[in-house]
Amino acid sequence: MTENKDTAQNDLAGIPAEITSILTAIEKEPVPDRLLKLALELQEALTKRRLAEQAAQTVAHANPPEGI
Repeated sequence: MTENKDTAQNDLAGIPAEITSILTAIEKEPVPDRLLKLALELQEALTKRRLAEQAAQTVAHANPPEGI
């Protein structure tokens, strides 16, 4: 958990203080269970899509079109 917080603070290094203050306040807000569930579902869907795209690229490289 500390590693994520350190990374987030490093990401804020070049951002103006007003925006940093707002982002810090947002991070302190509790996350509703429904929103957390939806975020996890989105993350899972994006991971599946990325893996499917990678698999398609691997197949395309393994079987190049004729004439190449």
